[in-house]
Amino acid sequence: MKKKTIALQNGKGGVGKSTLSLLLADRMSRRGREIVFIDNDPQGSSTHWFLDQLNDEDYENYVSTFQ
Repeated sequence: MKKKTIALQNGKGGVGKSTLSLLLADRMSRRGREIVFIDNDPQGSSTHWFLDQLNDEDYENYVSTFQ
């Protein structure tokens, strides 16, 4: 399957970019697509949401990949 890049961009804050990005990534993942999600927002809203969803063991495994 051909790889695609999808980017959501808007200069205004609070328009739902992070929410829409997460929902699109979730839907595509559930349809069997391989997802690489890059949170380029200085506030890191999507990254914080993702980390909040992990249980302690998954969090430790995730963090250990960067050490």
